[in-house]
Amino acid sequence: MNMKFVRVLFLILGGMLTGCGSSTATPETDTGKGAVADCKSAWTQYVAQHPLGKVEEFQTETKMRTGATERVLSSGRDTSRVTESNNEQVIVEVTSGGQTTPMKMTRAEMEKACDLAVPTNPQGPAPEVLERSRKTVTVPAGTFDCAYTKVKVSQMVVETWAEGDGRTGAVVKSVSTMPQRAGTEMITVRELVRRG
Repeated sequence: MNMKFVRVLFLILGGMLTGCGSSTATPETDTGKGAVADCKSAWTQYVAQHPLGKVEEFQTETKMRTGATERVLSSGRDTSRVTESNNEQVIVEVTSGGQTTPMKMTRAEMEKACDLAVPTNPQGPAPEVLERSRKTVTVPAGTFDCAYTKVKVSQMVVETWAEGDGRTGAVVKSVSTMPQRAGTEMITVRELVRRG
């Protein structure tokens, strides 16, 4: 899959841009292809949501489900720490399995991605927004009122619960479901455990 597409899709599924589109749209009418909200203020909100020193810990579990039977394939925790946050870029170091990987997002990248509203994938179908609504979700870190988004990309369905309006709020839970073979699907659940 094209890495540029993956990065833009990460923004959308990560909750940073799920609010892009018509501000009066409903889950039934908004496909994410409407007028884009103010992308420059989306960056300002993103920086505010990622202050220097912010730490979050997540737990992730991947399982295989066949009918009513589930088998855990892997589980683990990762920690993210904001190491740089300013008007030009945000760098978050993610530590998982003893390895630390810096993830950098610049203002220019976010504004360009936001201008796309919903990216096109030159190697496959465009993401389809299945639902946008408000939902309450409970995770180990607590109970949150969230912007819920359900998106289908090819055969994979990704659900996210993001704080606030969903545009720049932190994702507190995500679930991705991918069909594997007849009657079997792989499910990955990521939930916020703590903030520090």
